[in-house]
Amino acid sequence: AQSLVRNVGYSSTDFAFYLIVGISVVLLVGVMATLLFFVFRYSHKRHPTAVNIEGNLLPEQEFATWYQSSATEPEPSSPSAVGEKLVRDKGCIACHSTDGTAKIGPTFKGLWGKKETVLHDGSEVEMTVDSAYVKQKLFEPGEARVKGYPPIMPSQKGVVTEQESDTIIEYLKSLQ
Repeated sequence: AQSLVRNVGYSSTDFAFYLIVGISVVLLVGVMATLLFFVFRYSHKRHPTAVNIEGNLLPEQEFATWYQSSATEPEPSSPSAVGEKLVRDKGCIACHSTDGTAKIGPTFKGLWGKKETVLHDGSEVEMTVDSAYVKQKLFEPGEARVKGYPPIMPSQKGVVTEQESDTIIEYLKSLQ
């Protein structure tokens, strides 16, 4: 290596630098190729496809049967169970607990039928948690803020439908 360095005109530190850079590039390309191989090899396992192993399209009914059987979680059947799933899926539990622990928003446990003190137009008002109360909190949370909690609840208009709000209410009723 020393004679090669003298013949080309590089110093030994230049040679070491380029050697390290070259090895790093080769390793990086190897890692990237391996990563791409695994991504392309295994990504189809998480995405539904209508193509079988031989590369042929599956008949529509066979694909529908396969797709339905690959569901990981059965759909809830009762309105309360649907409401529970919605509360999880819509991210409500990021701010509200279901077991009574304190979070940034009021807990859902024991909420149904409870008297809540809310701030409305600068005065304290006592309201009973019922369907109208829950829908107001979902769709117009700024109208009356629950005392002791910051006014950060975003409106769920366009996020939660009227029917979904009914199932969430059924879930809240079950959390006594």
